[in-house]
Amino acid sequence: MASLGADTLWLTPVFPARSNHRYNASAFDRIDPLLSGEPAYRDLIDAVHARGWRILAI
Repeated sequence: MASLGADTLWLTPVFPARSNHRYNASAFDRIDPLLSGEPAYRDLIDAVHARGWRILAI
């Protein structure tokens, strides 16, 4: 990604929902366990920032 000049990771919603796209979230205060939950999401954010990139999460 960096070789393409990109420095931002854009994520689709990560909240619990009944659909795969998760735009109809049932809660906005936690990460869907199907996506490995809070610790994995924190690790992803830390890895993105360690590379000097930004993260855009809806």
